[in-house]
Amino acid sequence: MTTTSSEPSGSGSTSASGSVSAKSSAPTRVVQLNVPVTMAERKVWNSKRCSCTAAAGLKAEQANASYPSNETRTAQYTAYNFVFLNLFYQFSRIANFYFLIVAILSAIPQISPIHPWSSFMPLVTVVLISMVREGIEDYGRHKQDKEVNRSTAHVLVDGVIEDIEWRWLVVGDIVQLLDDGPVPADLVLLATSAEDGTASVETKNLDGENNLKTKRAIRAIHDASKDADSELEYFAGFSGTVETSMPVPDLQEFTGTMTNVSGFDDPFSVSHEELLLRGSILRGTKSIWAVVVFSGPDTKEMRNKISRPPKRTHVDKLMTRCILLILALLGLTLIGAAVAASFWQADNGAAHVYLGLEDDNRGFVGFKAFFTFFILLSTLVPISLIVSIEMVKVVHMLQVNIDPDMYYAESEIPARARTSNLSEELGQISYVFSDKTGTLTENVMRFQKCAIAGVVYGHSDVCHDAILDPAATTSS
Repeated sequence: MTTTSSEPSGSGSTSASGSVSAKSSAPTRVVQLNVPVTMAERKVWNSKRCSCTAAAGLKAEQANASYPSNETRTAQYTAYNFVFLNLFYQFSRIANFYFLIVAILSAIPQISPIHPWSSFMPLVTVVLISMVREGIEDYGRHKQDKEVNRSTAHVLVDGVIEDIEWRWLVVGDIVQLLDDGPVPADLVLLATSAEDGTASVETKNLDGENNLKTKRAIRAIHDASKDADSELEYFAGFSGTVETSMPVPDLQEFTGTMTNVSGFDDPFSVSHEELLLRGSILRGTKSIWAVVVFSGPDTKEMRNKISRPPKRTHVDKLMTRCILLILALLGLTLIGAAVAASFWQADNGAAHVYLGLEDDNRGFVGFKAFFTFFILLSTLVPISLIVSIEMVKVVHMLQVNIDPDMYYAESEIPARARTSNLSEELGQISYVFSDKTGTLTENVMRFQKCAIAGVVYGHSDVCHDAILDPAATTSS
């Protein structure tokens, strides 16, 4: 398989069969289709340890290290960066950073009136609890990634259909999908079991829409596979090159040209109508044949899962605002206490020799007093509140997982909370969007009535004491 970047050339021309040769100045990717790649070569490709094909002992037409493998990872941490990255996120929170400063200052005997362990131990406890919680959650994501990467796909290899794990797929592989099968990578549809060359896919995992999308195979290739003695023999001898646009997150943005197709002289244009996206599921179609054009991190699904810092809930944001307010009041108190201490020691220090006060200037006395009072008054920010919130998040997540009311009996699927960071956001509604505008609502939304747990609330012409079936909660 050869994969290179190039600029398409040639004049634009369209034939009666729907083939096209497009001219564009945008960067493109070129992939050679259906080139045999052995399992050993796939594993070398997937290892990402080679900087060039020669270093891996592979032929130029079989691998290109510039393109990623089909293995994906949604986990935030790895075994190598967990401690450092998690500590960075931990101390990016105002409260943790505040207690870190207090702990450091308490280790300076000249200004600290307390033992440093009294400040370090609460901070270490909070950080360890958060690290253990996030470590357990991220380990669950690693297990899910492993399960997905080890799913199998039917791949055409040397004229034979083999079951190959998703992580071993490479760009240019020809894949056969069966009904209700998940799409392992971004594929260009070549042929389907339907006579008209269409296939239906479910994309609710990508765009949230439940309605099926119709995809169309390249008609000339589809018809040629139907005219052959068998589709397997046809695609076993299939070859060609596809030149596509660079991978982008937009689900609807995709253009390309398929050239040098065996049995055809003219090129064929491809667009998002022929593109099957990773994360979608084939529905209502017995089988399809497609070729991998984007794999792993280049797929649109993964392009939309860019790395982001941990989200902050409304409770976290409220706690941060409260802490900032406390720190502002604490700052004013410290300034007043430091000024008062400097004047008091200057006027009364000599009379209280038993206190062991040093004869320093007022500025230095105030400076030391500021940090001494800062350590003494550090309890104004309640570290116990942070510990309590962390524990409540964990318990809430476990409660969601075992809640029988959130168990979907038809599919035998229980609720699974993948993270506890946002558990307190459940049921919190900030915005209500509706597509019923204009004629139906006159662009005005007025609350009428609703029923919660069988009790009717709101204005209505009917009796307010009407009790509905709790299982049939309605609203109007």
